Amino acid sequence: MPSKRQDSPNTARLTPTDMMQQYRRIKAQYQDAILLFRFGDFYEMFCEDAERVARELQLVLTSRPQGKGMERVPMCGIPFYRIDGYIARLIGRGYKVAICEQLEDASPTKRLVERGVVRVVTPGTLYEVGEGETFVVALLPTEQRVGVVWLELSTGEFFGTESWPAELPSLFAKFPPRELLLPAGQEHWTAELRSWMQRMPPVTVRDWSAFAPEHANAVLQAHFGAERVDAFGFYEGESVLRAAGALLRYVQDTQLEFLPHVKALRPYRPCDFLILDASTQRNLELTESLFDRRTEGSLFA
Repeated sequence: MPSKRQDSPNTARLTPTDMMQQYRRIKAQYQDAILLFRFGDFYEMFCEDAERVARELQLVLTSRPQGKGMERVPMCGIPFYRIDGYIARLIGRGYKVAICEQLEDASPTKRLVERGVVRVVTPGTLYEVGEGETFVVALLPTEQRVGVVWLELSTGEFFGTESWPAELPSLFAKFPPRELLLPAGQEHWTAELRSWMQRMPPVTVRDWSAFAPEHANAVLQAHFGAERVDAFGFYEGESVLRAAGALLRYVQDTQLEFLPHVKALRPYRPCDFLILDASTQRNLELTESLFDRRTEGSLFA
């Protein structure tokens, strides 16, 4: 009889540790973000994330085994008490950061601590550091006009308008976006905005279905209630409502929590105000100085 084939150590299937399998499962859900994986008193990063962060933040790059007999993977770490500053630096370089926490206390009898992402920090949702307001802005271009909606996460300000493309420079000079949200298929708007914006913010592209009238309206009604949405002053299906629903859903997805301080979507009507163009606002130094572009020394400081 032929002898039974025995797999050699080199051909046997190699299995990563439980922790590395957990890391990979979570990372697979946040491919577009740097995953900070809580491990005791540190947040660890592995593989491509580790290499990228070590390069950007000048951290020491080490490695760790991912399983018995398997190659080591790149790793770097950040102490938990210094996390805010490092996140701000990564956001300033245009990255998104997913914060993965330990959801239970470590126990000698438990082999693997449960972990999960509690927040995704993006350029438009990092409100803890920096000067001035932090707006994440959704744009929904239509045939001639553009639905524009702003959300300031720290205060809950949520307002929008429908404007002509030529009005965007003045609007963005008054309410500058830290992050822009666009529907898929409208990426050409990035080049259009870059042609006149002095500081182009990061752009996040969302599936067109997020801007669909039925989806956007359902998001708004679930958060505010159907009667409140009807009272906002926008007719159903208008580009502002569609952009608002997509923006609110995006913030819910990244913050992973209910947002009770976002209490209403209010219309912003430029006709109710004296509009100064972007050049005039800049030369008057209303929000930042001409010399070093800092808030200190501006009229509203």
